Amino acid sequence: MVRPRTSMSAGCEPLSAAHAEWPEATILDFRHVWRHHRGMTLGFALAALLTLALGVRFGVHAVYWSRHHEVALAEWMTLGYVAQSWGVGREDLARALDVAPGTARKLTLAEIARASGRSEAEVEDTLRAAIAAAQVRPEAQP
Repeated sequence: MVRPRTSMSAGCEPLSAAHAEWPEATILDFRHVWRHHRGMTLGFALAALLTLALGVRFGVHAVYWSRHHEVALAEWMTLGYVAQSWGVGREDLARALDVAPGTARKLTLAEIARASGRSEAEVEDTLRAAIAAAQVRPEAQP
């Protein structure tokens, strides 16, 4: 007996007689899907989890930075935090402080002040001037 061609995947048997009559409903039983399409099921689950994680990360980032725009400078901030908050390039801020861009990646403003032999107030004043200069130049905007 020749079986009629359906939209089911090759090698998959219908779950019941009702499913054989209605081929679109063949993927209703998770056990069937897991048994016959384990790799695709794992791939879909991994893709769904990755999408969820990236979506949550994006949402948290968007909410956080929408509320922390142009925050007053403080000694605990890093150059990256200041750059993100004020919408200027990290390299512009590092150049203004005469710091190599890669070396000050995780240093706070207080640590940069100690390392350069300046006061925290001097570092903050220098950063304020660099922020003002970078915001005047449209090409410095990220």
